[in-house]
Parts: sequence; C-alpha cells; structure tokens
Amino acid sequence: MAHGRPVINTNLSSGVPWVARDGREAITVTADDVEELSAAIQRFAYDCELVDQRGEAAERRVKSEFNYTLFCDRTEALYSALCVKGSDHG
Repeated sequence: MAHGRPVINTNLSSGVPWVARDGREAITVTADDVEELSAAIQRFAYDCELVDQRGEAAERRVKSEFNYTLFCDRTEALYSALCVKGSDHG
C-alpha cells in the first residue's frame, strides 16, 4: 500500500480488512474461497484503471493513517492510558 499498490485480502476477523478496506484500497474475499480469490486476481490483472484507483487510495491511506508520526502519537497515548489504569491498582 505504501508503494501505491492495491491489496487482495480476506475477511478474517483481524485488523487486515480495516487496514485495506474492500472497495477502497482492496478487494476483500472470503477466506478459503479459491474462485473468489481467482476472480479478484483477474480483476486486478485486467483492469489497470481499477489498480490505479485502488493503489492511489492505498497510498493515501498509508500516509494518513499509518505514518510514523501518527504511529508514535497513538503508541504514546496507549501507553499513557495503560499507565493511568495501572496506577489505579497500585
């Protein structure tokens, strides 16, 4: 995504579908569905406009949601919240 490439991912109950969202930066397929995966690969293989659109969206998402500064700020906020919760037990 950071290099402007779209994603094919699965709809697992993880953060992956949130990072690369279906219809925006990705095509999300059902896990273990080989035909659906094949169709997604075919769409990207033959639709350069779709690849470009989703790739540009992917790069924008990385820059806006997963950049270094934002990562550091979110990590610091999480640690601060954990320290506050931890001090309640001390």
